[in-house]
Amino acid sequence: VTNSVSVAISASNFVVGSPMITSFAPSTGGSGTLVTITGDNLGSVETVAFNGVTASFSSLGSKTLTSTVPSGATTGPITVTTSQGTVASETDMILFPPPAITAMAPSQGAIGTLVTITGSHFTPTTSVRFSGIEAYFTVVSDTQITSTVPVGTPTFSRITVITPSGYTSSPTYFRIK
Repeated sequence: VTNSVSVAISASNFVVGSPMITSFAPSTGGSGTLVTITGDNLGSVETVAFNGVTASFSSLGSKTLTSTVPSGATTGPITVTTSQGTVASETDMILFPPPAITAMAPSQGAIGTLVTITGSHFTPTTSVRFSGIEAYFTVVSDTQITSTVPVGTPTFSRITVITPSGYTSSPTYFRIK
């Protein structure tokens, strides 16, 4: 930059029209989560990646795009690439692995029975269901949930744990006695 008083030279190149990320939402999730990315110069996006894993996306104009968190992505920045350059989000997208159920005890009981569900990645659980029927639950730890068998549960029911990063169902049925 030159004016009548001085000259200034940038230490790096500045490209007019380079992409910018100002925010994204949600800030946490898992594989399959739809993320809205806002910024500037996002109309001619070539690629979107979550911590280096390429994702599908749809441009909604020059200031907004949506992208789906791909399988295999881990916590890290979101990058957007256009012909004018690549930009990374200033904050990381926090990604949780999907939950997994390995066991339940007891495996049978009456309505109202307290069931201990064992597995992994239970934090943060948003719902526990017995054959689709919402149940009361407590997350004891990332590997254990306790839940009460709800009224209306059919004789044979799979237990489903739902988190922001996905869901899983028990490998065996809970039986109403």
